[in-house]
Amino acid sequence: SDNRLTTPSGFEGPGSLKFDTARFTSLYRAFPHTADTAPGTFSFWIKPAGPFTNQQIYWCAKDSGNFQITLSSNGSIVVYDGSGNAWTSPTKLTPNVWSQVVVSTGTSDAGVWINANKQEDAGGISLLSEYNMSNGTVSIGQKNNGTDPLNAILNEFYYVDGQVVSPGVFGRIDPATSNWGPKTPAEIASGIADAGGYGTNGFYLPFDP
Repeated sequence: SDNRLTTPSGFEGPGSLKFDTARFTSLYRAFPHTADTAPGTFSFWIKPAGPFTNQQIYWCAKDSGNFQITLSSNGSIVVYDGSGNAWTSPTKLTPNVWSQVVVSTGTSDAGVWINANKQEDAGGISLLSEYNMSNGTVSIGQKNNGTDPLNAILNEFYYVDGQVVSPGVFGRIDPATSNWGPKTPAEIASGIADAGGYGTNGFYLPFDP
């Protein structure tokens, strides 16, 4: 269906989840365990619907502040580091087109990549602040108070706790199009294992077909 992540070379994702502003679809979980270390990496594919509004992709509430990955009203990815800083991607997502977003925090290798292209925030804000999911409350698809619902389809959502993982672990150039495309879940699992594993609070959301 149109909700599945597919490529001309034959890749078909295991499943996708449609987040609908009319239904306020969201995922919610509390993480009571102490995370490994400050670094972490998020990777997901997103197919946003238009027109854009300010929408919450990922939200984590902690005593020290709220870490957020959002889709802005102009199509940029905005990352709030929990310390009052907002980082904005110059690349804007296109409605009804799949894009891969990778967000890494906590080390000098941290950053944001859209379709494997590293983004540079115009304000020069770094993503080096500590993001640690220990004892955090996580919501995907809206804030935990029900505001800023996401209107998009998500596929292949990963979080690797404790390390920065490069976009090349999650994707590659599609030989049929020469565009950036996904790797299979088995290939990604192998790459994450080689990099050291998911860590204490890491996860993979394949979504059912």
